[in-house]
Formats: sequence, C-alpha cells, structure tokens
Amino acid sequence: MLEGLRTREDRPAQIGSRLFMEALFEGHPYARDPIGTVQTIPTLSKATLDDFHHRIIRPKDAVFVLTGNAHIDAWCDALNHIPQSQPKGEGFKKVALSSTLKTDVFRFHELKKEQTHIMVGWRGLTLTDPSRYALQVAQAVLAGQGGRLFIELRDKKSLAYSVGPMSMDGVDSGYFGAFIGCAPEKGETAIAMMRSEIEKLATTSIPKIELDRAVRYLIGSHDLGLQKASAVSSSLLFNEIYGIPGEEIFQYADRVRAVRAEDVQALIARIIEAPSVTVAVGPRAPWKAEGGSK
Repeated sequence: MLEGLRTREDRPAQIGSRLFMEALFEGHPYARDPIGTVQTIPTLSKATLDDFHHRIIRPKDAVFVLTGNAHIDAWCDALNHIPQSQPKGEGFKKVALSSTLKTDVFRFHELKKEQTHIMVGWRGLTLTDPSRYALQVAQAVLAGQGGRLFIELRDKKSLAYSVGPMSMDGVDSGYFGAFIGCAPEKGETAIAMMRSEIEKLATTSIPKIELDRAVRYLIGSHDLGLQKASAVSSSLLFNEIYGIPGEEIFQYADRVRAVRAEDVQALIARIIEAPSVTVAVGPRAPWKAEGGSK
C-alpha cells in the first residue's frame, strides 16, 4: 500500500483527483484518501481489521442477488432461514455534507512533467436524484471523439492531449465537470474553454440531432454493459444497497428517452450556479502567483 502511494505521487491525474475531492468535499468522508496516507497505513493492525470486520461487515447487512437460469424455489427454500436467524439490517446511513463552497477554489500542485493535468468541476447529484438521467445526457453530449469537448478543444484548437467530461453520483452528493491534459502554456486557455462548453449547455438548448445521438449512445452502452448475468447481478445488488428500485436498470432506456433538452439546460444552469473547484497539476511557470499552491 505504501508503495502504491509513492507510485501515485508521480501521476498527475491521480494527484489531481485527490486534490479535487479534498477541495470540493472538505470536511466530508469523500475528501479522504480511500487508500490511506503514509501516516495512517502503518498504524493498521490485525486487531484494527478484526474490529472493522465486526462493526461494519455484519450478516444483518447482507444482500443476496441471484441472476440467470436457476431453480428459484430451491434457492428461496435454501436461503429463507438466513433472515429468520439474523437481526434486521440497518440500511445505508448518509453523512451530512459540509456547507457549500462560498467562492471558487483553485489548487495547484507542482510536478515536473511535460504535461499539465487540469480538472474543473462543481458538486453534482445524488444516486437517487431523478435528474441524474439528464446529467448523463449532458455528459454524453460532451464526451467522446464526436463530443463537444473533443471537437472544440482538441480538433479545432489543438489544446488537448486528452479531454473529456467527468461525473459521479454519490450517496450524499456527487460532482460534474471536465478534465484535460494539455501543454502547460495552454492551461489557462483550456480552463476557459472547458468552462465555456459547459456554460453553453446551461444557456443554449441542445439541438435535437445531438440530443438523439447522445440518447442512443447511452442506451446502447447500458444494454451492452448488461449482457452478462454478472453485470445484471452487480447492478441489482448496488441498487438495493443504495436504496434505488432494482427495476430501474430495466427502465433505463425509457428514462433516458424522456430527457428533454430543456431538462439538461435547467439542470446544468443550477449546477454551475454554485462555486467551482479547479485543480492543476504540472509545471509552475504558467500559473499566476495568486492561484496558490497545495
């Protein structure tokens, strides 16, 4: 684990992701490094792990999912005794988020690389927010070689080595934004253009041909991802754990098709009303002194 931490410190994208989460979710568990730190990892012991297993991984919180060609009655008969012998589960507990950011945040981490990795984002949606389908459509409009970010920043302006949208839906909140890998001297222009493309989603209705293309892509990717029984089981399992109706995975196409251009526009406008977090990892020279450093 310690070796993994040391290796990560030479990777701009991983450093950027950590700093982004720390700034966007300060004071919340999302801000913590899931791998741990050089201070905490050496303190782990067998007793610590045993205590964690006893308190967290308990039979009363178990979820069982069965998918595929199976004798349902036989499985039910075999499993029915388990809930009768175990206490009722407690369900997933939410953690209160810290207060929203009061102003835009910029964090810079100096790393002697030829490329600068940049992330720009805002707090997003929860796993159960009905608007999450509209956010997925927005992301699809921005993503891929036919997406707005690639066309505008890479094809037309030659700003990017890599560029794309980023989003996560969380139990307590998520995030939405964009990332880019670019030459250091192009960093400030890249930030301005990523913001501009996201702001266009909030101010201009998506043309029908573009909306339809995004919807087809999402439905196709979703259906392709559920071709294996293991993928169906995984989706059902996590829906149950996080309080999402299991049948939603089979209603995905209808829910995405129901998204209108005005839904996307209103959602993005609401998201980017809040302050943003921008993180840059790379050489120092191009960045203004007032940007700060972490």
